[in-house]
Amino acid sequence: MSDAAPLSGRDAYDAAPLATPARAVPADWIDYNGHMNVAYYTMAFDKSSDVVFDEMLGIGEDYARTLRMGPMVVQQQIHYIGELLEGESFICELQLLDWSPKSVHFFSRMLNAKDGSLCATSETLSLNVDLEARRTAPYPDWALKRIEALGAAHRALPRPEQAGAVISIRRKCSARRRPGARRGAWPWPPRRARPVNERGEGSPSDGARAWARQAASRHGRDARSARCAAARSGGRRRAGSPCARRCAARGPTSGSSG
Repeated sequence: MSDAAPLSGRDAYDAAPLATPARAVPADWIDYNGHMNVAYYTMAFDKSSDVVFDEMLGIGEDYARTLRMGPMVVQQQIHYIGELLEGESFICELQLLDWSPKSVHFFSRMLNAKDGSLCATSETLSLNVDLEARRTAPYPDWALKRIEALGAAHRALPRPEQAGAVISIRRKCSARRRPGARRGAWPWPPRRARPVNERGEGSPSDGARAWARQAASRHGRDARSARCAAARSGGRRRAGSPCARRCAARGPTSGSSG
């Protein structure tokens, strides 16, 4: 059945995001803050994906019923940027960022239909799932060719600013930043790890660990040297201490008491 001809969709795509029809915000989507509730942003993005999967790629509901394979979202991140109020209309635009024989990575924008302002974004990773085995499965050849054609059309589009963003709390840092570091970035560890040895061997994580060990060791030596110098000049060495043993091994020096 996977080699069956597509039931819907098209084979050619423009070099522009895929736009879905406008929809108005109904009254039952409004929460006690007087704007569209977050749950309905998720549903609105899901419905816009249905349009793209069903009507443009042909891998939506009819595909699932006929070939017993369907798309399942395994990861999603939404940025809420602007409010939508009751009765306001919005449209969604979808951009294909990446794909594989079993998955698609889409980025969606929700725009106010009146002024084009950005209301929200959604980034999703969807897998193609065999609904009988309940496991991932490769797309049929015709579906993969359509996805590749869409990816080729979208390749020249700029990557969205929110794509790949992580959730974090931004804090101001009083520590001195590295030259060229972005504001608020913590200065330790370095953004680019130093190599493990002079030949540049070792993984980035190994390099970061080695640099941390070298810095800690250097800091320890500097601190010990300062304590020994102070002890020699002031004659305050404690008998049997590591500092006293090191100084004894070096022999008498000017200013020492022994």
